[in-house]
Amino acid sequence: MKRKTIIIFTVILIIGGLFGFMTYNRLFRDPTPPSVKNNDTVRVACVGDSLTFGHMIAWRHKNSYPARLQTLLGKDYQVLNYGANARTLQNGADMPYAQTRLYPASLASQPQIVLIMLGTNDTKTHNWNALNYEADLRELVRAYQALESEPRVYLLQPPAVYDNPYTITDQTVREEILPIMARVSQELGTGLIDVYTPTSGDDSLVYDGVHFKPAGVEIIADTVFHALSR
Repeated sequence: MKRKTIIIFTVILIIGGLFGFMTYNRLFRDPTPPSVKNNDTVRVACVGDSLTFGHMIAWRHKNSYPARLQTLLGKDYQVLNYGANARTLQNGADMPYAQTRLYPASLASQPQIVLIMLGTNDTKTHNWNALNYEADLRELVRAYQALESEPRVYLLQPPAVYDNPYTITDQTVREEILPIMARVSQELGTGLIDVYTPTSGDDSLVYDGVHFKPAGVEIIADTVFHALSR
């Protein structure tokens, strides 16, 4: 009986370990960069974290904000999703976007439009440093502005944050990231899209205080579409 119990316990541990490993890979492994079409479509590179990737969204390839933006923009555009879960803009934070394989892939795509929405994970208490964030934002913008395709770069001020288990704070987004993005946008001549205001004041838009349900994703995509259409 004792031997049988040990075997059962061992099997449970193995199954639990495999499940944990698969979950970790699913959440934090960089996705495969999207395929770039060699045609006359306008390439739109969506650079960001899980809010761009489409974490917690069913059928994210059809329902993430970049996918919805593709539908809104139509066949003359190719919207490329370069979002990666848990990534930060700051190079000195825990999971820098610049260290993903998506970053060089986004540069290599030679986009005509770049949409940068990074900063939510930077607000975690162990990550946030305002000076580093602003310096790294400038560096990232200049990297895209230097491309041969001469893209129009837009900074997307991150959406509102609600009570969550990640130490991501709405106050830091609202009081620090939004003005930093506005300042860098003016300095470097980028577009600026306010995603924060239209997602504020309604926590029913999110699953866990951070990641958006379909209604919230639709708001983000519509906001970006209208800004690009001006």
